[in-house]
Amino acid sequence: MTEDDRTMRETVVVPVTQDGVRIHVFADSTESEAGGEETEISARRPDLGHVMSGLNTVARAMGEQARQSTASKVTVEFGCDIALESGSLVAAIGKASAKSAFKVTLEWDSTSA
Repeated sequence: MTEDDRTMRETVVVPVTQDGVRIHVFADSTESEAGGEETEISARRPDLGHVMSGLNTVARAMGEQARQSTASKVTVEFGCDIALESGSLVAAIGKASAKSAFKVTLEWDSTSA
């Protein structure tokens, strides 16, 4: 992706209903700018469940790796951007940035040694 492609992205507001609650998600549009045509998504609302499922998969994988540590406490924090791709919401972890999206803290209880 070139610098020009990144600057052509725009933030869109996507109405989503999750568990009966309507929220507005601010998402980076990754739709192609070719031809200037917009993708019609009003007939089918994007599902936030796909985003949550993806984040759950990442968290589960991080937890499985953290359990292999000898630390008595492990904390993992990560953030994500939400993007709109082909009418679907997706979680974008570290996609638009070169910096790390994860913060990992390991602690050892010295009294249990």
